Amino acid sequence: MNRILFEASELEGDLLHLQDRRERHVRKVLRSQVGDRLRCGQINGALAAGELVAWNEGQLSLRIEMGELPPRPRTDLLLAMPRPKQLRRLLPQLSALGLRKIYLAKTARVERYYFDSHVMEEGKQRELLLEGLEQAGDTWLPEVERVWNLERWLEQLGDEPARRWMLDPSGDRFFGEADAGGEAVLMAIGAEGGWIASELDQLRTAGFQSWHLGRRILRTDTACCVALGMLLD
Repeated sequence: MNRILFEASELEGDLLHLQDRRERHVRKVLRSQVGDRLRCGQINGALAAGELVAWNEGQLSLRIEMGELPPRPRTDLLLAMPRPKQLRRLLPQLSALGLRKIYLAKTARVERYYFDSHVMEEGKQRELLLEGLEQAGDTWLPEVERVWNLERWLEQLGDEPARRWMLDPSGDRFFGEADAGGEAVLMAIGAEGGWIASELDQLRTAGFQSWHLGRRILRTDTACCVALGMLLD
């Protein structure tokens, strides 16, 4: 945990009282003492510093000093819904790498029952996304939406963002050459078995440029991390 995150509603004036896993982390991992300053941040808000001003049995109090608002990520991910166990591992990584929105899509090679998993519950997703956000030291929590009908969703997409990229082994160019130029990006990554031909046609019709990640066939979680890493670079 590289930043202690809190909701605006948790503040009492400029004081933040913690009695949960964050308190245990400060006590057992950081081993902080009264007077220490800790990196904090308001979820979907400003970065902050917290001075440890009191520590009682099972509760600590931080005096919060608000700082600047970090830039919000400008990358959205359209992701064919992975297997639940894989999604559980992937969500913290996606949050740490920095995304604005994550669209989980039902595609031809995605089983319908994946969406019934415990990991699709809002509370569980939030927990996993916060884990990645705390690791990265950012405050912007990605939004997660479900896409039940890919073709209809693409038809209703509108004009933004203008930069739309899909990843597939059949892609025209190597993704390492992609340059967002500071603009917002919508990136599409398919299921373990890839996009089917009709889905590739739908994406192209919606203005997606085709890219590949090299000659190796990658798992969904690996492809996501590689592609977002290249985009950050």
